[in-house]
Amino acid sequence: MAVYYESSWSILSTIGLVNFFYAWIVIGITRLSWLSAIPAIVSAAGAVANGLCYYAWYMNSDKAKTAAAYAVADILWMIQEAGLSFYSYIILKQVLQNKVRRIFLILIKSIFTGKEAFTDVVNGAHVGYFFSLACVECLSAFFLLRVFIKAKKTSEQLSISLEVDIHSRFSKRVVSPDAKKDW
Repeated sequence: MAVYYESSWSILSTIGLVNFFYAWIVIGITRLSWLSAIPAIVSAAGAVANGLCYYAWYMNSDKAKTAAAYAVADILWMIQEAGLSFYSYIILKQVLQNKVRRIFLILIKSIFTGKEAFTDVVNGAHVGYFFSLACVECLSAFFLLRVFIKAKKTSEQLSISLEVDIHSRFSKRVVSPDAKKDW
């Protein structure tokens, strides 16, 4: 049996576990909502899936237990992968507005309900849902980058206007002639 932390699965499992606890800290600070729960769900799924793969690969169990561990790990990885895309979807659904929001929602809906319905999840065990998830992740990344770029530009503009405002307030101070004599 390999030492636990000598395998990538164990390290990924531990990262997922730590992220799971961080997610619950955030939930404790904020409130329980889809936006705060999805990181906890995704992290738990990743932690357990990677832990099961360590078990299946390194423990000398019978074939039935090994197969069951791999099957559950596959399901949990699917939850993890889909959860990440769903998280982007929830963020973008709240952040995007007007025309851009409608375009995003139409494109997402077309991925999942199109004529060829990319959602044949069991098409070759992985290919079906990986294709759908790849499309959703690319689409989400495009819209998230647009939001981040807009936020960055707004932040830069606010910073510049704040500097100008502070400069103008301090440079316009007038000192009376009597005060100058006292110096």
